[in-house]
Amino acid sequence: MYITESTQPILIALLVAYVLIILLYSYYFYRKTNTYESYNMGGRAMPLIPMILTIIGAAVGGSTVLGFMTDAYQFGLGQVWLVVSLALALSIFTLFFCKAHSHSRGQA
Repeated sequence: MYITESTQPILIALLVAYVLIILLYSYYFYRKTNTYESYNMGGRAMPLIPMILTIIGAAVGGSTVLGFMTDAYQFGLGQVWLVVSLALALSIFTLFFCKAHSHSRGQA
């Protein structure tokens, strides 16, 4: 599928809207989760919408991997640098947004 110049702004707007909706929805559930058990089990009462968004997210992730493989096949292994830069940026964001936890020994 080729993206024409007339459809590109529409696709970008849809992508931005989707990302914003996902971020707002995840923030809502982030504020609602209080314990590790609640996080781990999804509260045992996960609504239909988060389940649908999870499935869509998995599909988007899988299609992204397939897209990278297609580009590597068509344009050569130079496309690997896209994945390397993505992994580097993800690592920096992870280090930036994760809290440092201190574990004390000897306390029960």
